[in-house]
Amino acid sequence: LVVFLILLHHAHSYCMVTPDANGHVSAEMLSNASVTTIGTSATWYQGYTYLSTGFYQCSTLKSIEISADITLIGYGAFYQNTALISVDFSNATALETIGSFAFSSTTALTSVDFSGATNLTSIGRYTFEYTALKSVTLPDGLETIKAGAFSRTALTSVTIPGNVISIGSTAFSSATALKSVDFSGATVLKT
Repeated sequence: LVVFLILLHHAHSYCMVTPDANGHVSAEMLSNASVTTIGTSATWYQGYTYLSTGFYQCSTLKSIEISADITLIGYGAFYQNTALISVDFSNATALETIGSFAFSSTTALTSVDFSGATNLTSIGRYTFEYTALKSVTLPDGLETIKAGAFSRTALTSVTIPGNVISIGSTAFSSATALKSVDFSGATVLKT
């Protein structure tokens, strides 16, 4: 029964805010819709979490600006959104967590701007797996990069910020273009 419900859930795409004619959702559109979280987690069978909605397979979304009201981007919120090219976090001052698989399999995603995500402390498991990200500047307040977070991307180099305490196993696995990881500022890194 659980498997059937999950398959039924995944049979349709979902756009919690309808993109404009250019496939864009602005920070203002999210604020006007009173959105404070994108996707939520739902627990089932022995504590495993399944994909939440948000912009799951929203085929018309090409770019999004995360508003200052957003505190959480939940598990699988943009999963398999193959049209999504860029995510702008420059206004995302309240964002604390990006959940596991949030942007996984968004295969056209090439640009992520974390410049305003000053309160972001955690990037979940396999969050950006199977994306076309070539470069990323991680926010200074980031503390945790979980397993597989940037696996199977097109990243060529990464600088680990000074507040990172933990990097999960396989965080950058199968990122075959990755030539360098700079740990020089990561003075509190434990694992």
